[in-house]
Amino acid sequence: MYPNLAGQKGLYLLKQLKAFKHKERTNPIMLSQAKGLSDQDMKDLASYFNSLR
Repeated sequence: MYPNLAGQKGLYLLKQLKAFKHKERTNPIMLSQAKGLSDQDMKDLASYFNSLR
């Protein structure tokens, strides 16, 4: 039901988070999650999920 983000490439995740935040990708749930994230928050999340198996 939910995507598995573990092991995804960090740059890909960062790009997608930015796209949701700037409404370049539309999804009400992700928009509400991404809108309050700083650039550093998004980098940290992308790095975290990239580090998981």
